[in-house]
Amino acid sequence: MKILTQARETKTHLALAADLHNRKLNDIRERQGRKRFSKWAHDTRDSNLVSRFAKLEGAKARLASDDLPDEFLCCAAMQDFIGFVDREASANWTAVYDTATADAIYSGFVTAALAAAGEDLDKDAT
Repeated sequence: MKILTQARETKTHLALAADLHNRKLNDIRERQGRKRFSKWAHDTRDSNLVSRFAKLEGAKARLASDDLPDEFLCCAAMQDFIGFVDREASANWTAVYDTATADAIYSGFVTAALAAAGEDLDKDAT
């Protein structure tokens, strides 16, 4: 009986460790997305394009499905970002595409875009 209890505890500990590891990876991926937004905004050098992205309906889903308006897809900096996500999600094309990785990076990118739009709105208010 004691062995079964220890086995259950070990299984629980392993599950908790795996969950913690996955959360940490997700945080790292979201942080990558936020950093990539800053890079994209800097490389784009078009504040109107940046603010239009923040207002884009369903931006995260549209990023994930490459269903962005041409004004974004024609942007070399956006193509660089999408390529970055594809490389990260497929481990440099050596593994099956990991949608959770891509989703976390897109989430960070969109979060940073919304935050940047909020900062711009605050500056306009003063």
